[in-house]
Amino acid sequence: MKRLFLVLILSFFSTQGFTTSCPDGGEPTKSISADESHFVYNCGSSNSEQTSSSTANNSVKPITFSNIKSRVQDIPGVAWQNTQNLINSNNTVSGSLVQLEILKGPNTKLYFEGNEAAFTAGIKLWKNFKQPKKYLALFYSFEDKSWAISKYNKPRLIEAPCTPSECTGANSGIMDYSDQGVGVFGINSSDAWDNYRYGPIQIHEYTHAVQMSPWIGKDHPGNEQQKISPCWLIEGQAHFAGISASFSSFKEYKETRNQQIKSHRVEGFTTFSADKILGYYNNDIPIQCLKSPNYKLGYTLGFMTVEVLSAIGGIESSMKIYDLAGAGQSFDQAFNNVYGISWNDARPILAEVVALLHKNL
Repeated sequence: MKRLFLVLILSFFSTQGFTTSCPDGGEPTKSISADESHFVYNCGSSNSEQTSSSTANNSVKPITFSNIKSRVQDIPGVAWQNTQNLINSNNTVSGSLVQLEILKGPNTKLYFEGNEAAFTAGIKLWKNFKQPKKYLALFYSFEDKSWAISKYNKPRLIEAPCTPSECTGANSGIMDYSDQGVGVFGINSSDAWDNYRYGPIQIHEYTHAVQMSPWIGKDHPGNEQQKISPCWLIEGQAHFAGISASFSSFKEYKETRNQQIKSHRVEGFTTFSADKILGYYNNDIPIQCLKSPNYKLGYTLGFMTVEVLSAIGGIESSMKIYDLAGAGQSFDQAFNNVYGISWNDARPILAEVVALLHKNL
């Protein structure tokens, strides 16, 4: 699902309308974010070995960069819960925010009929941010590639989710000189077993179109995004959005999360120590990372990095980076403005926490 183009936008807002519970069945604690721009809902610690007083203290304190190392076991639940709170708030939206068109090849047999609902969920998830005016989603098998080209005459894009013998991947973004998003989805019956194909992949790919939306009006929105974004954020943000928004059950989220993190293996990257992950961050340079074998680590280490950031500031916090970048800030400036800590100081903390999360799989 490697992108030809990408980037994202957003602004903070109050995540009211909480209706779901924490993974342990308890009620979350509502607090105000550090910049007082939105509410954050935090669940108590899931570590059964902690004392009751420690759990009580954690339940009233939001996760921050200062205490994140002591809250590692809370991260998946808090991050997922924050996404669910946002979804519950945004579900009050009525009407369509984006013109959605879904086309299927004449010989293509879908194994999932909920594509429209999945894309609609993605559109509502990002309702506060600039989005494409229209989004075209093409679903086709290898046999229907020529049909797909007849519907959208960009052969390179149509070929993107395909190998010489099958179409099985996906690709999405904003077209050059356009305000339209396009997503291409290869359909192969051998993928029907994978629950990631039943909602998460649709939201993932639509998120890539939203990522580019701050640069709508520029000739090449994707190129503008690639100039500022490390690849861990490109794929990690979309992957976390797809999975955390698709499952209203924490159990299902955790199962799919773990399965995805264990997938996308990269030859030569078999240990996940803090030092190794820090090296990955340091070498994940915008544009250059697009052709690196480590690009696939965006689906694993990138996912966990964004999960940590979402536990700290909600799913929108990583999107705010792109919002500010679209306004002219560098990645380092935007990260600092969003999280109140420099990327240089944050990355060793994130590397250590992600290493612990990986160890706990």
